[in-house]
Amino acid sequence: MTGPKNDFEAVVLALKLAVTAPDDERADECVKIVEGFGLSEFEIERAKKEALRQIEEGRVSGHIVIDYDKKIPPVFEIEGVSYPPPVFDPDECTLKDQIVDLLDTADQHYAEFFAGEVEDDYVFPLIDAVKILQAAIERIDTDDGK
Repeated sequence: MTGPKNDFEAVVLALKLAVTAPDDERADECVKIVEGFGLSEFEIERAKKEALRQIEEGRVSGHIVIDYDKKIPPVFEIEGVSYPPPVFDPDECTLKDQIVDLLDTADQHYAEFFAGEVEDDYVFPLIDAVKILQAAIERIDTDDGK
C-alpha cells in the first residue's frame, strides 16, 4: 500500500478513517487533520463524496472496512437448557450483554449472601457465564462465528 500522493488523497484518507473510527475521540482527531489541510469547501465536499464512495466499496487504506457495530451473538440454549436474553428484544442482545448481566447478578447474590439475606449459592450465575462463553467459543470455532 502506498500513502496519499497529494493533499486531496490525504483528506480522503482522513475522512475515511474518521467515518470508520471505533470511537468519537479518534474520529475527532481525523477531522482535525482534515481541517489542517486548508482545502476549499468545494474540495472538502468532493473529498467527502470520494471517501464515502471508497467506504461503500469496502476498502479503507487497502484494508476491508471494519464494522464495529457487529457484535458476537448471544447463546440462548446449551444442551437443552435455555438462557433468556437480559434485554427485552432478543435481536438487540449480544454475548457481552448476557455475560455482563450474569456478572451483575453474581455480584448482587454475593453481596446478599454475605449480608445474610440469602442462603443460596452465589456462584451459579458465574457457572452459567462460563458455560455461555464456552458455547460461544465452540460456535466460533466450528462456524467461524457466522
